[in-house]
Amino acid sequence: MGDKTQPTTREKIVLEYLTGGVTYRQLEAKWGVDHATIQRWVLIHQGVPRDRKDGHPTKKSTIKLIPPTPLPPPPVDEEKARLEQQLLEAQRKILLLQEVITIAQAEHGLVLPKKFTTKPSKLSGNEKT
Repeated sequence: MGDKTQPTTREKIVLEYLTGGVTYRQLEAKWGVDHATIQRWVLIHQGVPRDRKDGHPTKKSTIKLIPPTPLPPPPVDEEKARLEQQLLEAQRKILLLQEVITIAQAEHGLVLPKKFTTKPSKLSGNEKT
């Protein structure tokens, strides 16, 4: 099981894997070295022992889920400024809609009741008898 690959080539392959964006299989196709060999080189480079008796991890123990780090909440000043901006936009929309209603009533004779209610549906079961 002797590797005939030059140490400098091994270093290039390992560094290419560690810089990211490339899989073992892609490196196998590019360099003509078995993907399992490349994986072993990477583990050796990272200081993981080669033999199981020396504590080499099994496949199950190598899978370690790293919980995502939550993003810090925005500073209070930014949150306050964002909410104030939203409030200002909502107030402008209300004023604009009130002006549209006023113009529609003045120019087109549109009458809008202040409170709009509907009769309950016969299917709703809320009929008054």
